[in-house]
Amino acid sequence: MKKAKPMSVSLRDRILATKALPKKVVPVEVPEWGLTVYVRCMTGLERDRFELAQRKDHGDIRPRLFASTTCDENGVALFSEADFADLRDLDANAMDRIIMAAMALNDVSKEGIEKAGEA
Repeated sequence: MKKAKPMSVSLRDRILATKALPKKVVPVEVPEWGLTVYVRCMTGLERDRFELAQRKDHGDIRPRLFASTTCDENGVALFSEADFADLRDLDANAMDRIIMAAMALNDVSKEGIEKAGEA
């Protein structure tokens, strides 16, 4: 009797299986608020939407990046576009702590944002 050959998992399947992995989440201390806030990596779709929105309207960069990356400790998003009006009114220094961490984690540069706005 022949032994069945073990089925190998294709590289494609292994890559697609990573969707089930938790997103990378980084804590950011925000002393202005007395809180630890978390930021996460965007998915490909979230990154595309972020860049497309920057091309279209050139505005709301802080609220958009903040909403796209701020999450709880489990990586679950906390905000959406519906929150932009409220997010615009947050302390800019506190927001910038979170935005700088989000930019570093997601490899978003000022130049990249400006380039997306020009396209």
